[in-house]
Amino acid sequence: MTIIEIFAIILATLTIAKIITILINPRAWMKLVEPMFKNPAIATIICLILAVVTGYYVLQSISIVEIGAVMLFFAFLIGAGLMSYSETLFKLREEVIEKGVRKAWLPVII
Repeated sequence: MTIIEIFAIILATLTIAKIITILINPRAWMKLVEPMFKNPAIATIICLILAVVTGYYVLQSISIVEIGAVMLFFAFLIGAGLMSYSETLFKLREEVIEKGVRKAWLPVII
């Protein structure tokens, strides 16, 4: 089994666990992820480390062009999913404009 297949199994397992948890008790899921949002600096560092590690192995398997195509695909999926939260996103946009992109530099770059 390759490392990419292991990554896929980890993603599938976490996704199934998340869906089951949300279907049974949505508040339990919120309690689980709440600590990440209470300390965004540490969560950001952890996410970046995990992105570097997975990115290293993914780049060993596929080209950067293929990664770009997959990112475009997921951007469309995420965009479609976020459309139902447009009012909230407009409020967030205003907050980002007021505070500047200082806090949002990473998502802007990505």
